[in-house]
Amino acid sequence: LAVLQRERPYDIRSTVLVFPSNFVPSQGFIEELYRSLEGCPWLQIRYLSELNNDQFAIQGLALPAPVYPGSTSSYIQKLGMIRGSVLDFANAVPDDLPIKEGLLDSLLTAENYRFLDERNVAASQKYLDSIDAVIVGETSKVNIEEKSTVTLSGTKGQLTVDITSTLDYPIEAILRLSNRSVSYPDGNSLKVTIEPRENSFDFSIDTRRKGSFIIDIILESGDLVIDQTSTTVNTSIINTLAIILLACLAGLVALIVILRRLSARLYAGKHAKKRKE
Repeated sequence: LAVLQRERPYDIRSTVLVFPSNFVPSQGFIEELYRSLEGCPWLQIRYLSELNNDQFAIQGLALPAPVYPGSTSSYIQKLGMIRGSVLDFANAVPDDLPIKEGLLDSLLTAENYRFLDERNVAASQKYLDSIDAVIVGETSKVNIEEKSTVTLSGTKGQLTVDITSTLDYPIEAILRLSNRSVSYPDGNSLKVTIEPRENSFDFSIDTRRKGSFIIDIILESGDLVIDQTSTTVNTSIINTLAIILLACLAGLVALIVILRRLSARLYAGKHAKKRKE
C-alpha cells in the first residue's frame, strides 16, 4: 500500500485486499485490521461494492468472471458454525473469564491453514468437536425449569419463568417466549442476567380467548440456544362456571317467587269462594 501511494501520491488509486484460500480470517482479525488501516490518514476503507460503483467502465473490454472449482469443504462449513457459537458465547460471559479467552484462542488455532488441509480431516474435525464440547458443557449448566401446565384465572395473567444456573459466573442472554396466538403486552423478550443461582422472570400474557396454548421458552445469545423448553398455558373455566351457576341460581329464585305468587293467589281465591257460600 505504501509503494502504491508513493508512485502517485496525489492520485486516488483503488486496491483490493484478498486473503489466500487457505486462510479464513476471524471477525476479530478483520476488526483489528480495519482499526489499523483507519489510523492511516491517506487510506480510506470501503466495501468492494462501493468501490466498483466509483470505477469507470472501459468500453469494449470484458473480463471473464473467476471460477472457483469445487465446493466449500465440510471443515470450512463446520468452522463457520463453531465460530458463530464461540462469538455468541463470548458475548454472553464476562470479559475477564479465562474460558472466554481460551475459546477465542482455540478458534484462531482452528483457522490455521494446517487444519484446512483435506489430508487432516479426522484431526481437524476432532479439534472443532472439542471446541463445541466446551460450549455445550457450559451451557448445559443453565436450565429452564420445566412446567407441564400453567393455569390463568382468565385470559390475561403472568407467566413466570424460572432458570437455574450452576455456573460460577453470570451470563447475559435474551429470554424469549414464542406463540403467535398469544399477545404479550410488555413484549415477548427480556434481556436478562442469569446469576449462579435460581432466577425468576415474569411475562405478561394475553391469550385473547379461552383454551390451551403451547408457549415455547428460549434462552439464547445471538444464534446460540443456551436452553429451551415449552409449557402449556390453560385459561381457567372457573369464571365461566360461576356465571352459569349464578344464572341458574337466579332462574331458580325467580321460579320460586313465581310459584309462591301463584300459590298465594290460588289460596286467596279459595277463601273468597267460601265466604260467598
